[in-house]
Amino acid sequence: MITTTPFNNVKVEAFTVRNDVKIPQDTKTKDENVWLMGERANTAQDNGIVFFKWLQEHTSIEAYYVIEEDSSEYEHIKHLTNVLIFGSDKHFEIAFKAKVLLGTHDLENILPYKPAKGFFGYEETLKIFLQHGVLGRKNVEYHKKNYDMPFDLFIVSSEPEKKVIVMDEMGYDDHEVVATGLARFDNLIQVDPPKDILLMPTWRDWINTDEQFLKSEYFMAYANLIQNEKLLGLLEEYDVNINFYPHYRAQDYFQSEIEDMHERIKFIPLGSQTVQQLLIDHALLITDYSSVSFDFTLLNKPVVYYHFDVERFFRKGILRPIEETFIGGIGSYEEELVTIIEDRIKSNFANFEYEITGIIKHQDQNNSRRIYDEVQKLLEVKRNS
Repeated sequence: MITTTPFNNVKVEAFTVRNDVKIPQDTKTKDENVWLMGERANTAQDNGIVFFKWLQEHTSIEAYYVIEEDSSEYEHIKHLTNVLIFGSDKHFEIAFKAKVLLGTHDLENILPYKPAKGFFGYEETLKIFLQHGVLGRKNVEYHKKNYDMPFDLFIVSSEPEKKVIVMDEMGYDDHEVVATGLARFDNLIQVDPPKDILLMPTWRDWINTDEQFLKSEYFMAYANLIQNEKLLGLLEEYDVNINFYPHYRAQDYFQSEIEDMHERIKFIPLGSQTVQQLLIDHALLITDYSSVSFDFTLLNKPVVYYHFDVERFFRKGILRPIEETFIGGIGSYEEELVTIIEDRIKSNFANFEYEITGIIKHQDQNNSRRIYDEVQKLLEVKRNS
């Protein structure tokens, strides 16, 4: 398969289908009741798995979830009905007949072959982008112009996200974008009052080697923060821990390079807990630019942002002004950040005052229901066209 990239480079790709895979004579006839979904091929803790479970519990849809067998997260879901191992015979069987494809990333993460016109009736499927965050900060690569066959339905969380970002910036039409809210928002329910702090920074796309990482401002910023004497003193005084959950690409670096951390700093290994559970279990989130901050905000808990490299991070542009999407306290350097954290600790983790309807339209547990209803509407339109 020969395509062009968003930067107008020619990309040549190949894929194989094992000769023992049974390919039906008719791959263009799809079953409307068979829905195949997933996230990144090795994960199961985002909108994909939440929507999959909701469909199984609340509908008669024949829903399937696909994940790689060697994923640590496969172990947590392999007992569920209709969980498929990526590339298995059953995965091919379902992929050939599924009418609805739903992913949090590009659909090559859920299909055992290239998602392109001419391959096993791909053009006959409905392609739903379940989303993996709230858009409005960093540019993403899901622009409609980048796809020969773009998504039929693009899920967002608010009307401004729909119009300003996905329609105006990314080229989708009004009927292709729906502000249902994200499926994972359904599970954001705070029961017990939490106490500790979650430190969860995102990645830097300009870091490509071990040497670059260890010399980076990014590594030094967080290494210094978790050793800040004033911060450690506050943790001791108020009996609070900081649980450090680095981005999956930074996990090994931080775990191996930061040894003998203070007893109040706890390292959380990748996959040991779901991100949603981590958000529920903490009273304060410290991040930099991660969209998980929106989930935390939806729980009505404070977020503190560390913007020590904001200009470089948004060197390719920012989609909405910082004050519109970074809701909480912002520290540009270490001591300023620690002062904001101190203020939140001393105020018993009281939240900041803000208005979030421009970012998250629906503040309920009916997001999956709305997504399901929108997909059914789309199926009806296709059925009658």
